Amino acid sequence: MAEASATSTYDVIIVGGGTAGCVIARRIADAAPDATICLIEGGRAFEHDPLVLGYHGSVPLLGNSTYDYDYAIAPQARGNSRIRQSRAKMLGGCSGHNDTVAFIPPDRDLREWEALGGEGWGPEACRPHYMRAAKQVNVHRAPAESACAQAVHAAALDLGLPEVDVHGDDLVEGAGWLYLNERDAVRQSTAVAYLYPLSDLPAGITLLLETWVGRIEVDPDGVARTVHTSRGPITARREVILAAGAIDTPRLLLLSGIGPAEELAALGIDPVHDLPAVGRNLRDHVEIPLVIETDRPTGPSLQSAENGVFLRTRDGLDGFDAYAHVITQPYYAPLTVAGVEVAMPEHGFCIVPNVAKPCSVGEVRLRSADPAAPPVIDPRYFTDPGGEDERVLVEAFRHARRMVRETPLRDWAVREVAPVGESEAEIAAFVRESSNTVYHPSGTCRMGAADDESAVVDPSLRVRGLEGLRIADASVFPTIPSVNLCMTAIMVGERAAAFVLADAAEQAARGVLR
Repeated sequence: MAEASATSTYDVIIVGGGTAGCVIARRIADAAPDATICLIEGGRAFEHDPLVLGYHGSVPLLGNSTYDYDYAIAPQARGNSRIRQSRAKMLGGCSGHNDTVAFIPPDRDLREWEALGGEGWGPEACRPHYMRAAKQVNVHRAPAESACAQAVHAAALDLGLPEVDVHGDDLVEGAGWLYLNERDAVRQSTAVAYLYPLSDLPAGITLLLETWVGRIEVDPDGVARTVHTSRGPITARREVILAAGAIDTPRLLLLSGIGPAEELAALGIDPVHDLPAVGRNLRDHVEIPLVIETDRPTGPSLQSAENGVFLRTRDGLDGFDAYAHVITQPYYAPLTVAGVEVAMPEHGFCIVPNVAKPCSVGEVRLRSADPAAPPVIDPRYFTDPGGEDERVLVEAFRHARRMVRETPLRDWAVREVAPVGESEAEIAAFVRESSNTVYHPSGTCRMGAADDESAVVDPSLRVRGLEGLRIADASVFPTIPSVNLCMTAIMVGERAAAFVLADAAEQAARGVLR
């Protein structure tokens, strides 16, 4: 594993060794062995750490400063201001920090991307990249080990929902078993699946761990060439790729003077490139739990989220608008009702619906010009003008209660753990106060047509108006998929590598080396 000096120059620099960054580095190195690639990651590798490798869930990692940046969110006008936005501090990023739920989204999600200016990002173009990624990270259906998970699945069917394959193109509503990215009880993060063992990395990859990037320098010709790191400046011959995630990619652009010029100037940052959409369009899945105490263990299961329930809470929808994870342990982090934190029982399970297609839109912005200052993350939960997000969660919570109360699943239930009333007003208050993130921030550097001023990158993931700078992570999503995001972030990494390789081949054919 090579070390970079302060004067190092590479063909490609990738900022962020997270979910997409690891993919890009490996695919370029394998396809172009002579290319030099510098992969920069702020965290460590944790190549042999059982907490990171084990696929038993994210609970031991959340809020743990060794593994997690654990960002606070801005005070919320209508939502839960105590929410923490977990961001993994490790090689592999949040793919090494999650619950291994691996979704290929319904085709309609990608058709929506096309309609919003993501030309060439429809299901036909993206599916081969999903399939390649799924093979690499060993996506397979959950084993359905937990008797409690089986009982929740049966309860959903008892209430009239169909049994579904959750990777079906026409997934609308139903109950089904999730797919996981694991192999032999090891979480197949992109670090595990694309890079490990680090002792066998391709010679072309230089990996810089525990290295912080402060800004990207754009030269007077509008070309991004130099990355300023905690080890000194590093230069790219061909391009710089930002893959730091939906929080830290816009943060780094703003620190580099790329973003809304007036706001940057007000912070004392010299505006380099006026790009008003940087940090806007933040979307996130927000959830609410129904926690049920049981009189017996719910296992056995190594993975606590094996199945899901997909709901349409109103007529006239093309797809589902609520998606509930079924978690076979009494987990919630933390559950607070009426200002009081609720203790979790020894045994229990959760049905945790989230808003699949949230209407509320937030933003990421800078607190100051200090690169060490945490960003302002303002999801603006439940602020959509029509109140749709709140309505969806209230209805989905009611449905979860029906599953427990009106089917044989009630034989598992000792009590509802959270003291929530029965009226719509009481449930709505619970939804606003006690909701949590599903840790799916996205959209803050969204893709759109090349002339779309509300976009940050074009359909080739190039930053609009600049050369040599590309973005590849969940920040480029034009709108949030209706399911878990990890596989889509991996797919973006696969496509970004393909774009880089195609551009290099085209330049070589013309005898051009930038």
